[in-house]
Amino acid sequence: MKKSDSPVSAAEKARRDRVFMWTVFVIIINAVSLVTKLWVFQAAAMIGTTYALYKIVVWDNKKNRYSRKYYNWAGHALDKNDSSK
Repeated sequence: MKKSDSPVSAAEKARRDRVFMWTVFVIIINAVSLVTKLWVFQAAAMIGTTYALYKIVVWDNKKNRYSRKYYNWAGHALDKNDSSK
C-alpha cells in the first residue's frame, strides 16, 4: 500500500490533534490509576476513558447522527447558518 502525499486539510488536522489529546489524557489517567491503586483514581480513569471514547466516537463523528455537534435532536444535519448550535 502506497502512502498518499496529498496535503491534510485544516479540519482533518484539528480532528487528529483532538484525537491525540484524548489519547494522551486516557494514557495519563490510566497510568495514575495503575500507580496509586486507589479506588478513586480507578473510578476516575474508568469515567475519563468512557468520556474520551464518547467524544471521539459519538460527538466528533460527522457520520454519526447522534452527534449533537453535527445533527439536531431529530437526527437532521445542522446547517452552517443554524443558530441552535
